[in-house]
Amino acid sequence: MKLKPYEIIEKVVSASELGLALLERPPLAWLTFKLGSAALFDHENLLNRGHRFGFQKMGSATWTLPELRAQKYETQATLDFYRQLIDAKNKGTPVVWLDWPVPVEIVKGFDVAAFIPESFMAIANIVGTDGHVACLEAVERQGIADDICAMDRITLGAYFLEQIPEPAAIIAVAHPCDAGRTTNQLLEYCSGAPTYTINTAYSKKDEDVLLYSKHLFGAISFLEGVLGQKFNWERFEAMMAVLNEHNHYLNEITHMNKSIPSPGLAHSIQNLWLSKIPNSGNPLILENSRRLYEIARSRIKNPEKRRKVEKFR
Repeated sequence: MKLKPYEIIEKVVSASELGLALLERPPLAWLTFKLGSAALFDHENLLNRGHRFGFQKMGSATWTLPELRAQKYETQATLDFYRQLIDAKNKGTPVVWLDWPVPVEIVKGFDVAAFIPESFMAIANIVGTDGHVACLEAVERQGIADDICAMDRITLGAYFLEQIPEPAAIIAVAHPCDAGRTTNQLLEYCSGAPTYTINTAYSKKDEDVLLYSKHLFGAISFLEGVLGQKFNWERFEAMMAVLNEHNHYLNEITHMNKSIPSPGLAHSIQNLWLSKIPNSGNPLILENSRRLYEIARSRIKNPEKRRKVEKFR
């Protein structure tokens, strides 16, 4: 499969725009998912391969109208995140790469675009399974060892195929994943971008947390020097307020969904936590989680509203 530069991100943007337009009319979205489920699940073909990813992300044919209404906010946040990368390309705005789990807020405090390369694994199938294969083949052509985790190899392949933006700087993290650390070093070497590596806290002991905090402040100072900008602490404080409230809802939803039968879907929990990686601090995903919290709370109080049959937990 031959991909044009930025093709996958551009298709994520266009698919999110389509999904958002559909979610503006929840009854129509619900009916579309119900009718389309038979053609989207079992086999990939030329007609459906660009829609199966979005179909899965929006709960397939299992979400109710209230859940679809909540999903509108997360879809808008996703659209904004990937649209910023297209805008950065067109306007020449710097892009800072973040290794997971570096907090995205330390980049959003600058007037730049933030990007988490590892997140590309989750969107590459917007062009069908061939998108992942194309990225993996690109890595093989570069002669890189095939024992690196497939998720990281897809990130590398996306860079070689010009599917992700060039970084002005990279904030990496020294975590226990050997493949992630190796990939960070390869991306640093290939891109030539200045890099700052944070040591991860391995426990919640005070000394570990203080060391991690010190390195976050170091990363901010590093970016101020590279970007020639001052960090916006007021913006950061506002994002922290959103983050704290968002964490409250995510934890409550997770605990409530341990009930049997569950008041929600495991898929929605996965979606909530994954969306937090690029969109943390965004009021849109706070609204999404607040609505899903209210749905789960209502079903806890009214057991007859819960799903009667659970095939998977």
